[in-house]
Amino acid sequence: QAIEWMFSKAFGRKFRVSLDNLTGDGGDGSSFKDNVYAQVQRYFSGEAKLPRDAKRFIDCICVCTRAGKSLQSDEFQREMLD
Repeated sequence: QAIEWMFSKAFGRKFRVSLDNLTGDGGDGSSFKDNVYAQVQRYFSGEAKLPRDAKRFIDCICVCTRAGKSLQSDEFQREMLD
């Protein structure tokens, strides 16, 4: 869902973490949100590589909705997921 959060941010839309799974048990929402946040930060730090197609799509969204201004890591705060 880290990539979905990045798509949402590029579009200027609020993102809401989905805790749905096939068993019907939502699990530990706080821990999952921590993991989503951490993954976004790994993409920005270069520790993890954003899939090529996702990066291309985010870049295109930013051209259309943000006058080409790319996403920045400081736009993503853990508190936004609560």
